[in-house]
Amino acid sequence: WFLRAAEAGLVNGQFNLAYMYEQGAGIAKSSVDAYAWYSVAAEKGDQGAQQAVDRIAAHMSPRDIQFAKSRIKSVKRSIRVQN
Repeated sequence: WFLRAAEAGLVNGQFNLAYMYEQGAGIAKSSVDAYAWYSVAAEKGDQGAQQAVDRIAAHMSPRDIQFAKSRIKSVKRSIRVQN
């Protein structure tokens, strides 16, 4: 459901999906996907998401961060409705 909410453009869904990726809760753990979804939520003004992006980036390699930034483009294309 969080994926559907995130793809519908709901910031809370984007944040929660990112958290699930970060923790590996019910989904494969992925810092790259967590970074991407938190970044999208942060762009919409979610301060907690921005803090999470900064926290995750501190533990990622430059290569992973670059990959995550390219993943953001893909994530944005999956969003059907913009709030």
